[in-house]
Parts: sequence; structure tokens; C-alpha cells
Amino acid sequence: MAVFRKQPGCADGYTVIDNAFLKDYMPFCDGNAVKVYLYGLAVTGSWDADCTIDRVCSDLDMSLDEVISHVEYWETMGLMSITSRNPLSVEYLPIQEAQLNKRISPSKYEDFNMNMQELFPTRPLTQVELNEYYYLVENYKIQPEALYLIAQYCVCLKGRNVRYPYILAVAKDWIAAGITTVERVTQRLTESQSVTGALKELYTVIRRRDDSAVEDRDMYVKWTKSMGFSHEDIMCAAKLVRHPTMARLDAMLEEFSKLNIETQEQMKEHKKLRDEMYKTAKSVTTKLALYYGSFDYVVEIYISPWMRRGYTKKGLDIIAHYCFLTRKLSLEAMDKEVDCLYSAGIVTDEGLTAYYNERDKLKALAGEVIAALGASRLTKPSDVSEYET
Repeated sequence: MAVFRKQPGCADGYTVIDNAFLKDYMPFCDGNAVKVYLYGLAVTGSWDADCTIDRVCSDLDMSLDEVISHVEYWETMGLMSITSRNPLSVEYLPIQEAQLNKRISPSKYEDFNMNMQELFPTRPLTQVELNEYYYLVENYKIQPEALYLIAQYCVCLKGRNVRYPYILAVAKDWIAAGITTVERVTQRLTESQSVTGALKELYTVIRRRDDSAVEDRDMYVKWTKSMGFSHEDIMCAAKLVRHPTMARLDAMLEEFSKLNIETQEQMKEHKKLRDEMYKTAKSVTTKLALYYGSFDYVVEIYISPWMRRGYTKKGLDIIAHYCFLTRKLSLEAMDKEVDCLYSAGIVTDEGLTAYYNERDKLKALAGEVIAALGASRLTKPSDVSEYET
């Protein structure tokens, strides 16, 4: 059975999208919800009037529960109506009548509306904005008073010109962390306020001049409460970050946490090792005549595993030089060379030097044989292999 009911007046070959949807709804909702809305809108025309729920899930790569969740969201917003749940059947409603179609009583949030409006005395709150707040309360079970406290917090940090999508983003992050009651929000706000001084000191290291954002405060609370780093640990890590930003510092502390790096000495040692890996990546790729704008991939996929096997920068440079001379001009080819060496137990710098010196001697001897046979070509690796046998 078709999920989306065909609308009268739909034109063949194209989909009509109300500008009000693009302006007042699309920028502020989940991307997958937009996919469901636009896909269904296209289906209500002549594109595929018999589209089933299985087809919808397959085309959008979503589960049935996800599709239904997004349809319920649009029903809450007054843009869709679920006419049947088994089988699922959905009807689109005119955007111009969205407020009339909403199923939330206006008086239900009278106190909430009044408190929210007091936060923004210079502009009236639109119904679209209020509907987004209602949706959080109705569907994520966050207390209206808790949501108000979050909005108040955002205003304190960003000023009264803060846009409501920002408030919604902060609220959704806190909801995801299980912070949905006045008690939990108050606790979180107390934690956030307590880090103001610490953030100011941190900003002297990462050279950030604007006021601390909600994200910065939340990150700092995560570093200290969830990961267990002290302020001194965080300051130490910040000084180890190249071109430090909050995002890069967060990535470094996440890495330290996963690797169980707890002391400042361990941090410094790990950073020293990472720097050596990046220096090695640059050296190896240069010797192979390769270019990489970023060495992150090279370090993760090649350099780090090679060094874990015991190879040093000098040793890898020796291997890379040999690979270049033998036209093995890729990291994949060098990786195979490293595998062969490791299987043969050749790991140390001295061992590599001795091995390749021996290869050079064999190459020279193979070249003498080729010359004695009257050939005038260069010696190939296969010639050396045949000479060994």
C-alpha cells in the first residue's frame, strides 16, 4: 500500500516546495527529517504514487522506526497527518495552515511562552520557534523549566541576539547526555560556571580571544569529569598541540584517554613519538617522490604499524631509498617490502644496512654475468633473484 497519499493538483515531472518550508522549517530540523519530507512530497505527485513503506526505507537507507519517527515529527509540526498506522498512510497538510493543524493546546505552555519571551524583549517569538521548543518537550521529555534554563544560559553567553537554532542545538546535546530536568540542568550550569577562570587561563595558550562558548565549557567539563584530567594536565596537553584550537585539544585528550595516558610525562613522551612519526612520514614520502597534503593517513596506516614492529626513522628511510631505486614507488609497495623484511627478521638499522649492501653486491655480480653474455641492459631485481638461485 502507498505510504504517501497523492495530492490533487500535483504537476507531473517536478515537485513544488513551499518557500515557507525552505525558510522556516528546513534550516532547523534534522537532515533525515528533511529527506523524508521531500521524498514523500515527490511521491505525492505522479513520480511513484504506489510507493510502499519498504521502498521508502530502502531508498532513504533508514529503518522503519526512523521513518515513522520523522513522520511523527512533521505531524507534530502540523505539516503531515498520519491517517493510518497499520498500514502506514500519510497525508500532507498545507503549510499555511500548519499552526491550525498542530495538536498542542496553546494554553499548555502559557507560562513557558511568557518566560521565553522575557528573554528576548526586542523581538517577538515566532510560532515556528515555539513549535520547535514544544517538540523537544513533547518528544524528548525535557521539562519546560529545564529548557528555559538552557535558553537563559545561551542568552547569557551569546547575548539576546542569539538565534534559536543555537539554543536548540545546545538543548539537544544536553538531552543526549541525559540532562532533562531542572535539577540536572542546574547541576550542569554550576559545573559550567565553575570553569570560567580555568577557560580564561586555557585561552592564553590557545590564543582565543572571544568569550567562551557553550561548547568550550561542555568540553572542559567532559575532560575533567568524564576523562579525569586535571587542569594542569589540560594545560600541558594544550601546549603540546600544534596550532592549538579547542577542537584539536579535544582530539588530543580523546586520544590520550583511549590510550590510558594519564600523566604529563606520558603525554610528552607520546607527543614526541607522534612528532617522530610525522617527521618519518614526510621523509619517507619525499624519498618515494610522493606528495600528501596531510600525513594523518600515512601515519595511521603505515608509519605507526611499521614503528610498532621496531623500525626506526633511519631504518624506514633506508627501505624507502631502496624502494625508490627499484621503482617501488608507492606506500603499498613499500609495505610489502617491510612485510618481507620483518618475516626474515631484518628490523634493526644495522641489519637493514647489511641486507641492502648484500643486495647491491649481488646486483653487481648479476650485472657482470649479463655483461659476459653480451647483453647491454640494466640489471633488474629479477636478475638478482635468478642469480641467487
